[in-house]
Amino acid sequence: GGVLADDEGAICALWVSCAYQSSPNQNAQVFRGLPIGVVKEASDAISRGEQPPAWHSLGATLEPVSLAAARQLGLGDAQLRRQQSVGGSAAGAGVHNITSGEAMVPQTKAPNDVLMVSHVHSLTPGSSSGALRGGDLIIALNEQPVRSLSEAEIAVHRRERVHLEVLRDGEAVNSHLHTTRFDGLGTQKVVGWAGLLLQDTPSAVKAQRAVTVRGTYASYRFFGSPASRYDLAPTTHIVEVDGVPTPSLDAFLECARLRKDGEVVRIKHVDLEGRIRMTTLKLDLKYWPTFWLERQLTANGLVTMRTSGRLDQPSISAGLGIKELEMSKLSATCAKINNE
Repeated sequence: GGVLADDEGAICALWVSCAYQSSPNQNAQVFRGLPIGVVKEASDAISRGEQPPAWHSLGATLEPVSLAAARQLGLGDAQLRRQQSVGGSAAGAGVHNITSGEAMVPQTKAPNDVLMVSHVHSLTPGSSSGALRGGDLIIALNEQPVRSLSEAEIAVHRRERVHLEVLRDGEAVNSHLHTTRFDGLGTQKVVGWAGLLLQDTPSAVKAQRAVTVRGTYASYRFFGSPASRYDLAPTTHIVEVDGVPTPSLDAFLECARLRKDGEVVRIKHVDLEGRIRMTTLKLDLKYWPTFWLERQLTANGLVTMRTSGRLDQPSISAGLGIKELEMSKLSATCAKINNE
């Protein structure tokens, strides 16, 4: 950790550790500089008691490759000259102000790279429309050549739709793509059912695994619960309950409302490898009742937690401002230390 600063002491980036899977079941990490423009935009909003602005993504993992490697992948003479003609700008190599798209500090000449799509994230517009495919070389975004990850990030910043020009199988393909919006809030609603914690599919799962179905994602399983006894495993998507499709968490809740204690339920679920399984379990609502927890952030920066011990009971709401929420966490921590 730490910061990166220029000769005058101005902070340019945060030095962060990024974990990833180098191979199945093998974790690794790399250190990278996170542009301070991204952090400052969010921190300024939080200091004002506001929700940080959302950002947009192509919904794909991009990898810079050299022009020599791109030539072997089918980059033609015309595209090569186009990439070389825009070289030398500081925007490709420098640290950026994401709002304005201008380099914050002078940088040396940027490398002439080409961005290759190494993986298209599941359940995104890019995967459903076919606008992006693995192995595509991105030539331009919004009719502007891009040669670095920073340039691509600036090109899609706060844009709901972008124009794509990619090189696929040696031919230029032009299309429009709706970007994927991220608010940075993470999981907003969790349902506890039969000892499983259920939620909408996390963005990290969509990015790392080939999710081919829409369903309710099981992120955790409690030991001794009906899900544990009947081997309904976590990291699976529940796609049907007694033959009724459950493409979303709300659809699953509608099915769960009708189930009674001791009732036998047939669950169709799909694991992250795409294998389909059927599991039958007996509900134990006395010791493993269905509950839900929801987090809502209002326009005035109010964090609202709504919870219900049972689906047929009224919910309980509690509101805290963002700053009040942080202070309450600090007070609870101090109280715990004092008690110890």
